[in-house]
Amino acid sequence: MSESTSVVLSILNRNFKVSCEEHQMEDLCEAANYLTRQLGMLDAAGAGERGYISIALSMTYDHLRTKHERERLNKRVADLNTRIETYLKAQ
Repeated sequence: MSESTSVVLSILNRNFKVSCEEHQMEDLCEAANYLTRQLGMLDAAGAGERGYISIALSMTYDHLRTKHERERLNKRVADLNTRIETYLKAQ
């Protein structure tokens, strides 16, 4: 288990101090940068609340789609592993 640490994330020129495990720091920084870019485009376009909801929905949809794909792939790997083990036992 990694040790807990703090990282300061800058999102839309506002700093947020969050606690995380050391191995999560790089991904959190990347996520904050991605979010800042997405929200920055909305600010430039003057999209308002509807735009923020749209971005949040899009990001959530992408997250869930990726999660479901990962679950599907994990099941496929487990199925293939079972087939390989069955084949090897038959030898």
